[in-house]
Amino acid sequence: VIAWTCLDPELAGGIDRFACTRTFGLFMLPCFWPHFLILWPCLWAAKTSLVNSIKSQYWILTEQDLKIVSKDYEQCCIAGCSTSGPIVKSIPLENITDCGSNAKGKGCMNKQTADLPSIYIDTASSAAQAHEAQGIALANYQAFVDKILAQRDVVKGNDATMTTISA
Repeated sequence: VIAWTCLDPELAGGIDRFACTRTFGLFMLPCFWPHFLILWPCLWAAKTSLVNSIKSQYWILTEQDLKIVSKDYEQCCIAGCSTSGPIVKSIPLENITDCGSNAKGKGCMNKQTADLPSIYIDTASSAAQAHEAQGIALANYQAFVDKILAQRDVVKGNDATMTTISA
């Protein structure tokens, strides 16, 4: 293990506001209030699942790949009703085309909606979707991104050296 990161305790308090904004955003318009009244149990369950998934993530950088581990978390607002089971996603470093961070925004609106910093990973196969992986509110996110990019360059440099030697 070269580096690892998980939820930043200083940002943990804003996760509920962040998830509410992401889940209920459109429903805050008055024309959607009747829909909100009907759908609020489903929306609340979606918000709870998002909060629990953010809190359960660990990002682990090894010599050859990036592992995103999600501990077993509740997928519903009723405890014990539905759990995710442990999830491990492994992304080989040579497949990473881009890695970056979206820093926390400034301003009164961002403070109200809890705009949290995030890390994103892109691969060649993620062109059809938004990102291959995204981590929200991780501790030391910029330093972790720098380590991922540095290790990716080491791995790709070693692959180029191996090809030259064997050719």
